[in-house]
Amino acid sequence: MKLFTAYKTATGEILRTGSCADSDFELQVQEGETVIEGTANDIIQYVLNGEITDYTGEELAAKTDLAYGCKWQMPEKIVVQDLTDAEITAYLATQARAKRDRLLTSCDWTQTADQANETKTKYQAYRQTLRDLTNQPGFPFTIVWPTIPV
Repeated sequence: MKLFTAYKTATGEILRTGSCADSDFELQVQEGETVIEGTANDIIQYVLNGEITDYTGEELAAKTDLAYGCKWQMPEKIVVQDLTDAEITAYLATQARAKRDRLLTSCDWTQTADQANETKTKYQAYRQTLRDLTNQPGFPFTIVWPTIPV
């Protein structure tokens, strides 16, 4: 049995690793790929000049902490924006509104007729702050979420 790593020939990006019979080693590649002996970890490594190579700490941090709408681009080893600013803004706003709606729904009970005025009052400011999230400067990129009353 042979351990193998298949990678994109043009970029060095690791696609898969595994093991196979010695006679099947060359069968592990598809068009645009190269296979080398040995295994690698596609999260922390890539292939450079036919050798398994570790990303630097800085590259690894950039690669694993991608903002929404960005992707890791090989062989340059850089983060590039994959979506338009408008698409990113729309997505983040939708996510923030969905979270806000869940938080509002989770405390609807505080405004029912059978609740004490103290409970109602305590939650009214919290609920209003949730409703006003979209008016915050920096929304939807920077959001100050209110603290749930106790």
